Amino acid sequence: MAVANGIQTGTSGSSSSTARLNEMLDADMDMLLTDDGITQEELITILKKISDDQAVAKECQHFADVLQKEREFQEKFAQAALQAEDQEALEDHEITDFARELVKTTKHAPLRMTEAERQVWKILEAALQVSEYTDKIDVLAIRGNKTDTIVEEILELCNGIAGMIVANSYDRAVKQFRLLENDDEMANGNTRVNGRGIGARKQRQHNHGHDQNEKLFQRVFELGRRAKILNPSQMRSTYGKMMWVLMDAKQTGNWLGFDPVRGGVRTVYELLMEKDRKDAEAFLKEPLLKHAIVEISETDAKGNPLPRADLDAAKKKKQDAVEKIKAKYGRQPAPANQGSSVADLLKTITEEAEEEEQEKQKTGGNKVERKKMTIAEVECILKSLQDHNTFVDQHAGPVQKMIDLQEKFFKPQQPRHESDDLSIRSGRGGSCLSHSHETQYKFVNQSLTLWRNIMRNMVQLWHNADQDMLDNRYRLADTGQGLNRMQQSPAVRNAMGEILRMTQQDVGRKGQSWVGLSVVHLGDRDVPNALVFIDKYVQVPRILGPLVKVIEKLPILYQQGVGDEEEDKQKVREFIDKFGGVESAQKLILRDFFRHGFDGSGDDGGSCVDGRLTSCWNWCSQIEKKVYFPLFLLCGHHGFDG
Repeated sequence: MAVANGIQTGTSGSSSSTARLNEMLDADMDMLLTDDGITQEELITILKKISDDQAVAKECQHFADVLQKEREFQEKFAQAALQAEDQEALEDHEITDFARELVKTTKHAPLRMTEAERQVWKILEAALQVSEYTDKIDVLAIRGNKTDTIVEEILELCNGIAGMIVANSYDRAVKQFRLLENDDEMANGNTRVNGRGIGARKQRQHNHGHDQNEKLFQRVFELGRRAKILNPSQMRSTYGKMMWVLMDAKQTGNWLGFDPVRGGVRTVYELLMEKDRKDAEAFLKEPLLKHAIVEISETDAKGNPLPRADLDAAKKKKQDAVEKIKAKYGRQPAPANQGSSVADLLKTITEEAEEEEQEKQKTGGNKVERKKMTIAEVECILKSLQDHNTFVDQHAGPVQKMIDLQEKFFKPQQPRHESDDLSIRSGRGGSCLSHSHETQYKFVNQSLTLWRNIMRNMVQLWHNADQDMLDNRYRLADTGQGLNRMQQSPAVRNAMGEILRMTQQDVGRKGQSWVGLSVVHLGDRDVPNALVFIDKYVQVPRILGPLVKVIEKLPILYQQGVGDEEEDKQKVREFIDKFGGVESAQKLILRDFFRHGFDGSGDDGGSCVDGRLTSCWNWCSQIEKKVYFPLFLLCGHHGFDG
């Protein structure tokens, strides 16, 4: 008895052999050629004519061998084609899981700003604060032509930025923002730009060579976009205005005269791609990187403080790894003009643009020759990755701690005591949902798990939101919360859908079904655009962080008290004892939060993905009315707005 591709052939007759042969051939419908150039269809016809089962088995084995060889060839060919397509990308095959994950991280980790870039960013923020752009543009009726108004307001903003840069670095900036007094194109005051009625004299009055400084303004606005990602607490009143300016600038670029929007936010991956490829790949595979970018925590997994000796040893290990990596990969001397002043940055931007243009002329538009990394660039990359890890830890950490607190103080089984019961009923205590204890426990746990996964991917979501705001058209709409720019956000929607699916798979592996709705609001009256969406989830660590701190500080407060007098400390202990002691006070706070922070209350609340967060924020707005609020004040609580 012979075996061909998993099909047994024996001596039971030609009819059964033919049936088994057809079964084997039908399992692989690829029209693959044998060594003799015979197609599968022709091979079926030939083999059916053979009456000897042994001959059939032999031919089947031969056919199976041919198919195997063909598959191996196709796999090698596909792999070679894939490598050719990805020639310019950093390879991540044959590397550790850490390095493979690091490659993904570099694509989203924003570069840390230099001192000069921080100064320019502050100039941008100051100009945005005095700009009245949204007050004049996002209104129902505009006097005159809207496009002309948009162009005028954007140029006024750019003039303000240019003026402050000149005031900061006069000698260099006056060369950067030279006036076009003798430009032939500006000689005729009645010139029309691209057929629009924008007079050249008016344009000259406002556009002082901004078209020739396109690279500079792209860099300035990119700094604002980059700074916001890892510093969500910054630019609270100016970031949206800046994105609205850039959104309109992309749609009015023909009349504006220049494009202030650079591609994406500058990341670690982009910097590595500009450098020597072998060095970049070796850098990402460097074993010491794991120690150089690790986030050092002052507490262990249980929240207990680590000994000072252990902390010092961890910090020394990290610093040693950083120094070794800088010495190993920092092979190129730093440019002479690389300084910390705005003038140095202006000079660098100008020289980079000139070098890029010269290189394009030499190579015919091909890639610029890649250089080795400098020590400053290696240090910048390491600090950027450290910033990314710190950001993720600060955002996902409070959510994980809240999950741990739920699992510590409550169980999913039906409780025996009311203090352990998380059940809610619609109409009672402001609740808009009715859940049993077990259902509410799962609802809270699943919501927190979803938030944790969102926080771990928050940097990517910021990039997606940035892309959606700049790539999609909008319309002004009254959403019930004033006029808002309503636009579709496909990148954020797809990323959020993937995170939700991943969370639901985690829930399924626990043997649970998803509680509540899976609807993600985007581009509607509830969440009109990507900025509103991302701003909602920025609040998660601002809500959970202070709450976790209160829970963690209660035992310390009970032991140490407040003030230096023993009498004051005793009064604090007596007050906490009124709630039944430390553990009872902690459970009281957590039970109320897990019940009424997830009860579907609040405007447009409910059990949908966004409604869970709305309910949580509604609970925060009522914290002053809670019986346990004095405990928050004793623990130094100041609010939930970060």
